[in-house]
Amino acid sequence: MKVLKRSLLLCIGSIVLCVALLAGTTFAWFTQSVSSSGNTITAGEYTTAEDIADVFAAGGTINVENPVALTPTEEQDPVLSPILTVTANVTMNFTEDGSLGIDPAACTESLPHLPLLISVNEGGVLNINNGTFSAEAGNNGAYGINILGGTVVINDGYFYGAATAVQVEKGSLVIKDGFFDIAPTYKARDDAAQNAKYIVNCIDDAYNDGSAAILITGGTFVNFDPSADPEGAGTSYVAAGYTVKAEQQANGDIWYTVTMAI
Repeated sequence: MKVLKRSLLLCIGSIVLCVALLAGTTFAWFTQSVSSSGNTITAGEYTTAEDIADVFAAGGTINVENPVALTPTEEQDPVLSPILTVTANVTMNFTEDGSLGIDPAACTESLPHLPLLISVNEGGVLNINNGTFSAEAGNNGAYGINILGGTVVINDGYFYGAATAVQVEKGSLVIKDGFFDIAPTYKARDDAAQNAKYIVNCIDDAYNDGSAAILITGGTFVNFDPSADPEGAGTSYVAAGYTVKAEQQANGDIWYTVTMAI
């Protein structure tokens, strides 16, 4: 009996030790995940591109509580020069005072390239909640977001492009809500009306071959009906089961709002 009791005690002790080791291993795994790719990092204040860049590369959550003014890069790329690049899973939450835009002091003269606030590249997923994204750049053209292999989900917010707020070269854009218009200075141009169709846009060839897609289930678009053949006859960015309501504004603008069909 004593031998049996001793054996039982040894077995129980071994089990307790294994559980303790397993718990320690599990704790270490979760502790390591705090600094690994794909983790959730929450911070309260970001004011420069450098502050944001690390999270955009590693993944995580950014809570933007103040206006963030970004300086365009000095690259001479005649197409698009991104200030920030997303290559991981990122969520941006904005408070009422939070915004992301281009530093007006850097746009007083003609720029040799088109500034781009954010490029969402292969492997990147950007979720946006509220806030204001503005590509206002004086008399210069500028883009808000360009999707180059990644995915962007817009849940709400205000988006202003000069003239494009969001473009999809490759990848997907999902818009659930938000307000989309041309940035003020660019909107004052004589060709503003014809540029309104580029507020959200797919590259034509990429749309046609299925490598670029836009799906809209909500939001208001100024002077642009996303259901009215945006990529040629019979095409629509608006999801099935949804419709577009047009409202004339006092200033002559037409607001096209996407809602669920009744």
